[in-house]
Amino acid sequence: MAPSNPEAALDRMPVELLLITGEDLDQQSMKTLTLVCKKLRRKILPYYPVKVTLAGDVPQIIARMALLMEDHPDSPAGPMSQYVRHACFNLVPSRPIPGAHQINGLVGGFCRQPRMLPKVTVSCYNMYRVLATQALQLKLLTVMDLEGMPFDPNPRLTTRILGDINGNFPQLETLVLGEFLNPNFPSGQQQFRTPAGRAELNIMVARVCMVLNKMQKLTRFAFVLTDETVGEHIGTPEECFYPWYEGVSDTKKDWYSHLVRAILRVVPGLQQLCVRARRSVYCRGTRISGDSNLAITWNTDQEETTDEFNNFFV
Repeated sequence: MAPSNPEAALDRMPVELLLITGEDLDQQSMKTLTLVCKKLRRKILPYYPVKVTLAGDVPQIIARMALLMEDHPDSPAGPMSQYVRHACFNLVPSRPIPGAHQINGLVGGFCRQPRMLPKVTVSCYNMYRVLATQALQLKLLTVMDLEGMPFDPNPRLTTRILGDINGNFPQLETLVLGEFLNPNFPSGQQQFRTPAGRAELNIMVARVCMVLNKMQKLTRFAFVLTDETVGEHIGTPEECFYPWYEGVSDTKKDWYSHLVRAILRVVPGLQQLCVRARRSVYCRGTRISGDSNLAITWNTDQEETTDEFNNFFV
C-alpha cells in the first residue's frame, strides 16, 4: 500500500473540522503549530479568531504593532495583522497622546489593513482618543477604564462620551463601557445614594437613552454601574443595599432589573442590554423576537474571562 500523503489529507479536511480540533489549543500552542506547518497556517488562520494584546507605554505598543504589520518570512500570504480579529490596547501608564504623534497613523493602518479590524478593547480614555480618529469601521468596541477623561464639575456631562462614540463610530453594533456615568476621577467618584443624587442619575439615564436612539446600528450595549455607588450599607452583608423606591424596587436585583427594563423600553433598537453591579454580578435584558415581553436575568456568580465582550454578552 502506498504511503499516505499528509498534505493531501490536510487539503481534503474541511476547515470546520480543523477549527473544532483547535478549540482546546491555547494561543501559544496554535502559534507553534501553524509555524511548523505552513499549509495548515494558510488554511486555518483566516478562519481563526486571533486576539492580540498590545500592552505597555507608547513606544512598546508601536513596536508591537509594527512587528505584526511587517511582512514576515513565516507568513508568505502577508503580514500577521491580517489574521487579527480582536485587538486589545492596554496603555500603561495612561497619558495624553498628541494628535501629531506617529502612533495615531499606525493605529489607523493597523485597524484598516489588509482587512478591516472589527473588534477593539481599549484600557483607558487616552487610548480611546487615538482610536476615535482612526477606526471609523469598528463594529465592536470596549472602553473599560475611563482614566484620563476630562473632568467637568457638571456630572451630567460625563454622558458626552456616548455622543462622541456615536459620532466617531457610525458602524458600531456592540458597545461596552466602564463606569461612564460616574467615572472615578482623582477628585472622587460621584455617588447616587441621596434623593438629589438619584434625581441626577435619572436625568443622565434619560440623556443616555436619547443618544442610544441615535445609534442606528447598535444592537448590544453594556456598562458598569457599581452597587456601592447607588446603595447604602445596611444590615447584614446580604442586605447591603438601600432600596431606591419603596414598594417598587425593594432589593438590588429589583432595582437593576427596573433600570434595564426601563432603558430597553425606550430604546427599541437595542436587542441586548447588560449592567454590571460588581465583579461576577450582572443584570441582563434581552428582547425576544416576536414577543413584546423582555427577558430579564440576574446573575450573581458568573465566572469572569479576560474578554469583556464575553463577560457581558454570554
